[in-house]
Amino acid sequence: DDIACVVHYEPPLDHKTYLHRSGRTARAGRDGWAVTLAEYNQHTTCRIIQRALRLPLHPPIEVFSNDARLADLAEFG
Repeated sequence: DDIACVVHYEPPLDHKTYLHRSGRTARAGRDGWAVTLAEYNQHTTCRIIQRALRLPLHPPIEVFSNDARLADLAEFG
């Protein structure tokens, strides 16, 4: 499979599941992206996964429903 990006629309509850799903982007030595969409109350779960996998602890990018960056998503509705 040639998967360049995995989007977690809800973070899994454990780091092993996160790693398994995200690993689909890194087949045969390829690079890939894993993006996690999370609600405010899921922040702690995301941090636990980051720490367990020794990922960089970057601050989350907050996006609200009225954010201009989401304007073009209406085309997909």
